[in-house]
Amino acid sequence: MPACGVATCQPCLCSDRCRCMGETQGGDRASGSTTPPTYAAAWYPDPSRTHELRYFDGTSWTDDVIDAGSASRSPLGPVPPGLLRWPNPREALQTANARRYVPPVPRLKMWLLAVLSLVVIPIPLGAAVLLLPVGPVMARWCWWATDDALDARHGSHSSEVTEIFVARGVAAVFAAVSLATFLVVVLRN
Repeated sequence: MPACGVATCQPCLCSDRCRCMGETQGGDRASGSTTPPTYAAAWYPDPSRTHELRYFDGTSWTDDVIDAGSASRSPLGPVPPGLLRWPNPREALQTANARRYVPPVPRLKMWLLAVLSLVVIPIPLGAAVLLLPVGPVMARWCWWATDDALDARHGSHSSEVTEIFVARGVAAVFAAVSLATFLVVVLRN
C-alpha cells in the first residue's frame, strides 16, 4: 500500500492533468529527442472498471484498489480480448471522464403519438360501423419511442424527463378515452 494513505490519494480531475498527475515528458526539447511519458505514482481510475481507483506505482498497475473509501487488494488480471495492454493512467482518466451518449428526446414523435392515442377509427360495414380503437396502440408506441431517452436520463430530474412523463400520461389518458368511446358505442348497440 502506498505510504501516502487512502484519504489523501485521490486522482486529480483538473484541466492541467499532466502537471497535476505528475506526468512528465522525458527527453530534451531542444535536441528533439523524447522518451515516452512517465506517470507519477498515484491513485487513478481503475482501468478494468471493476473498482473506483487503482494504484499506479509509476511503472505498472498494482493490486491496491479503493472502493467507496475502503482500501483492499484485487489483482488486475489478464488484458481483456481486443486490448493489447492495460491503459496508462492518462487513458484511464480519459475513459473515466468520457461522456456517454445521451439520445435526444423524440419530442415531435412523442407528442404526435400522444395525441393520436385519442383516435378511434370508424370502419363502415354496410349498415353497421365498426369502431377500431387505435389509442392503446399509439399510447404504447409513445412509451416505446421514449424508452431510450428516459433510460439515458435515469435518476435525472430535468425538464426533459418531466416532459417525457407528461407525454406518456397524456397518451395513457387519451388511450383510455379512446377505449371508453369504443366501449360506450359497443354497449349502446
